[in-house]
Amino acid sequence: MTIVTVINGKPYAIIKGAPEVIAARSLRVNEESLNKISNSFAEDGLKVISIAMKPLLEIPANPNSEELENGLTFVGIIGIEDPSNRDIVSIIKDCKSLGKKIIMLTGDHISTAISVAKKVGILTKNEQAISCNDLANFSEQQLKEEINNFTVFARATSEDKLRIVKILKEQGENVLVTGDSINDSYALREADIGCSMGLTATDMVNYSADLVITNNKFSSLFSAICESYNTVENIKR
Repeated sequence: MTIVTVINGKPYAIIKGAPEVIAARSLRVNEESLNKISNSFAEDGLKVISIAMKPLLEIPANPNSEELENGLTFVGIIGIEDPSNRDIVSIIKDCKSLGKKIIMLTGDHISTAISVAKKVGILTKNEQAISCNDLANFSEQQLKEEINNFTVFARATSEDKLRIVKILKEQGENVLVTGDSINDSYALREADIGCSMGLTATDMVNYSADLVITNNKFSSLFSAICESYNTVENIKR
């Protein structure tokens, strides 16, 4: 993500993103030190974001990403704790008891994703995690054959999320996708049920979704699933 702003009367581009992406676009970065710090944050379950900046001669009338987002000065790394809801562990356990598979699709570092997924019960000892950087090497056929081995997909882009949802649907799964960022829009549209987390979602995400959860609680989705079971049983009777 890039913004252009004015600091002390001079225009600058301020860029944030994954450490490895920002480092590749920056000048004079000690990648060994960067990776060490980044991995340490990620293993503690922190979201890891890097910041860089670039001085500009003027505020561009027609911003060009190739010009703004290369030759950067690396500023630093931020580790952000995103605590889970207290009831999420029991809810995920209950979802699994109903035969529902929970999959994490995240843009976070794979170590962060694994740490969080283990804490909330998404990733168990019999399940695997993968970075979508590695997933790019999978052919469509290979991914179709192995997709059910994974419950965590890290560093997932909007294209990765869409690709995974399409394959799951092709295999006969009924797919519900939750999301709140613009990167989730394609997957929300493709899913059988696209569910926006309305408190933090952008307008585009809300328009792309079939449902908007106004309290952002996963427990609301679980309640809806349970209610649907009751409705089906009532119809059968």
